[in-house]
Amino acid sequence: MDTPDTKKIAEDVAKQFGEVGERPRRQLERIAMLLGSVWLADIAERAERGLRDAEPFVTRADGSLRTRGGVLFAVARGAAFDLVKSGALGRRDFHRSFCWREPTPRECGGPSAPPKSSPRPKPKVESPPRHPAPRHGRVLQAEVYTVRRSKQ
Repeated sequence: MDTPDTKKIAEDVAKQFGEVGERPRRQLERIAMLLGSVWLADIAERAERGLRDAEPFVTRADGSLRTRGGVLFAVARGAAFDLVKSGALGRRDFHRSFCWREPTPRECGGPSAPPKSSPRPKPKVESPPRHPAPRHGRVLQAEVYTVRRSKQ
């Protein structure tokens, strides 16, 4: 659903909020493709109102102020999370579009190469032979009697 309308709205919103980096622009495009350009335009309007009226989401949890783009993404994330709670948006789509995790650097050897670590040698400990554990946790003592029958 990559339409010129979604790309244009994403670019306009990025310019409006001063987002010049490639990552926020791609994220805005992904959001516009997922939820629609009308939804993104509405979120941008809500973020502008929040900045103007000094809403609570303008500040972070530690009390510092968010950037204009940070306010936009905070409003979008909150509105999208409400959609997740109502079931209109899947959790996987939410995390792919609204939660950004920087890729971790990998060592040479390709993306599927296991981490290089030397296996530790296991200490050799002499242990007594193991006997199977009783089923019910205790051992029952039994007496055995032999009975002979006489032949008649």
